[in-house]
Amino acid sequence: MWSKLWKLKVPSKVAHIFLRALTECLPTMTQLYSWYVPVQLTCPVCSTTEETIFHALVSTPFATQCWQRIVGGNPFGSTDNFKDWFSNILATFSSEKCGEVFMFCWAIWRARDNDRDGASRWARPHVNIIKVSVDASMFSKNNAYGIGLVARDSDGEVIHAQTWRIWGTLLVFVP
Repeated sequence: MWSKLWKLKVPSKVAHIFLRALTECLPTMTQLYSWYVPVQLTCPVCSTTEETIFHALVSTPFATQCWQRIVGGNPFGSTDNFKDWFSNILATFSSEKCGEVFMFCWAIWRARDNDRDGASRWARPHVNIIKVSVDASMFSKNNAYGIGLVARDSDGEVIHAQTWRIWGTLLVFVP
């Protein structure tokens, strides 16, 4: 399992999130509580259940919508154990698709942190308007860059989500 993780062509920050999740060091509410940090166990994203690692990365309502759009349903089986889910993903998908799935997990964790810290709040668009959120990152060590987007309607439903990993140098011109 570990060798497959490190062989995936994903940025090290993405692999690092999985290392932390698989070793139960990702600071979800249940993990913080197990480390004797006085926190509420409820998920800060959906406020409906305890926030486990699996819940934070895979089964929040927002994550579920993303997975339905990305891989066409729930390919993750009936597990609620993150290590089992992770093993299932590695066994089921190609390396390229695993990389996409892991990039989305990283983006979901990042969005969760932004939401919790108040650093970034998504505002609903007006009725009959679609809002597209876009982000990009450059990985100079790997001579690559990535672009991702999520399109949502005025109810917050995910209409489309996609990532691109592009190999090569990106030249940025600032006028």
